[in-house]
Amino acid sequence: MDRENIQRLALALFLVAVAGDVDAIGFLTLGHLFVSFMSGNSTQFAVHIAQGKWDDATLAGSIVGLF
Repeated sequence: MDRENIQRLALALFLVAVAGDVDAIGFLTLGHLFVSFMSGNSTQFAVHIAQGKWDDATLAGSIVGLF
């Protein structure tokens, strides 16, 4: 592996780590909703509506809409 490929690999690993950190912090901050996994958020949106949890549904729906 040459120097350029090593630098690209290092950059890719760094970006993966940053993205993972952002998703983990967002997940904890937003009450177990994701900042990058919209199918999970849309499922939570539907579950919250079915349970009549309108505040939680609004948050989940807003995140999906903003994405």
